[in-house]
Amino acid sequence: MLIIPFLILIPVIVPSDGLLPSRHAWLTENTGETLTPLSDRLSEEEVYDRIANPTLLTPQAVEDRIAHLSAVLKEVSAMEESAISRGVLGQVTHPKRLRRLTALFLEFAQPASGWEQDYIDRRIALQMPSPIDPVSAQRLKTIIGRVHATLREKWQREMKLALPAGFLFIKLYADKDAMRREYGLNPETVGVAFPCRFIAIALPYQEQTFWGAMKRAFVTEEFKQTVAHELVHAFCFMTVGYARARTLPRWFMEGFAVYFSGERRVRTAIEGPGGIIIRDFGSTEEYRQFRQLFQFVEEKYGRDRLLQFVRRSLEGGSVKRALSSVLHLSDEAALVGAAVSWRREKERFQRRSMLVVTGLVLLALGLLRGRRAGWRWPVAVFIIWVATIDAARSPFYIHTSFWQVPVALGSVWIYLTVHTVRRWRTMRLERLRLIVFPDEPRRDETVEPWPYEHIDIARGISGGEGIQWGWSEVEVGPSEAAVVREFLQAQATDVFYFRGRTYRVWSETIPG
Repeated sequence: MLIIPFLILIPVIVPSDGLLPSRHAWLTENTGETLTPLSDRLSEEEVYDRIANPTLLTPQAVEDRIAHLSAVLKEVSAMEESAISRGVLGQVTHPKRLRRLTALFLEFAQPASGWEQDYIDRRIALQMPSPIDPVSAQRLKTIIGRVHATLREKWQREMKLALPAGFLFIKLYADKDAMRREYGLNPETVGVAFPCRFIAIALPYQEQTFWGAMKRAFVTEEFKQTVAHELVHAFCFMTVGYARARTLPRWFMEGFAVYFSGERRVRTAIEGPGGIIIRDFGSTEEYRQFRQLFQFVEEKYGRDRLLQFVRRSLEGGSVKRALSSVLHLSDEAALVGAAVSWRREKERFQRRSMLVVTGLVLLALGLLRGRRAGWRWPVAVFIIWVATIDAARSPFYIHTSFWQVPVALGSVWIYLTVHTVRRWRTMRLERLRLIVFPDEPRRDETVEPWPYEHIDIARGISGGEGIQWGWSEVEVGPSEAAVVREFLQAQATDVFYFRGRTYRVWSETIPG
């Protein structure tokens, strides 16, 4: 989603005394009893960051802030009414951001009628529709708490950025329609993040039946992914602060959220600091392109450089400067161009490798015949193994986990080679003698067809016309002795049908 710039803010009308009561000292860093002019502080971004990114550590601190901001909201409304009554509203700009941010905080921190609020691990203030049965409420808190803890640990371990203390505020809606009506979102949107600590999430459609009588686990993988995606947005906003949130472009925010959370399907939105909800979040193809930009950086530069790029972007509040200092790319257009060229080169490399490997495998299968036929699969797997090693060392895969493929194929090749060598040595040392004579099967015996047409088991058996009698010996060479012996051992009978007759066949090994 696009990040919308801040609205321009100019001086506002204040009450006749022009002072901000000391009960709002948290806005002004004034801990004494002196009065501070409100207009002197409204041009400072720190005031808005304290509302959008508060560091509230206890439920009591949340209650105190609710009381303070409720008073601020009344004063701002009084200012606007005063300007309207005096007919000067058009000459000045009312403090829209202050009123909107204050109302946003109160919406997420102060549960209205029909909502219940609870706190999770002193890190999340969670609002849920009421009534909700205790089992379902506990399941929700458990899932959200686990997702948050896992993602927070991953963030601190990989991003190496400390998250500001204080509660995150999450509000759950019974369904997408309820959330859409509240914020004017796309009908398919299931989550939205507001700078810096406010998240709204709709439960998936199939989970709406839990209200009042939930008897089974209802939080699906989709819900967990949505929570993780929105938490990544919130972590980014908390790190850069409200004033600098506008500096993060849409492709960066959404691409990194999809990449870092591991989400597969995106149906979320974010809000720009200017107060406009970004609800035209595009198509799945667009998000796939955002994700591919981060995949390109990881493949070409490695995961450490990718995380360094994101870290530098958040610390400095500028993606463009991070692109230049970490990836040595001038701007976003250069990143997109490099990613497209990289993707094309990678596809050409893949096609070329596939053609070469296929040709060599077919050649090996064609040349290895007769006594060398047992080496077909070891040679074929060896060719593929060498090709995967070459690919893993190439610029396209050297920073990925593709190396696991040649490791696995190497184990397969070693097994096939050892098995073939053992079999080859056995075939060279031993031959097989078949002792054959014509016989009719007993009633309890089965008859199987003789599968080796080129091994004439009837050879040497003589008799009158239409009659065969006597017995014969047929020798099988080393190249086929092991195969024929394994076949005979696997059969439940020693009577075989061959060229219109039945024969009883025994075998004995002839040492080489």
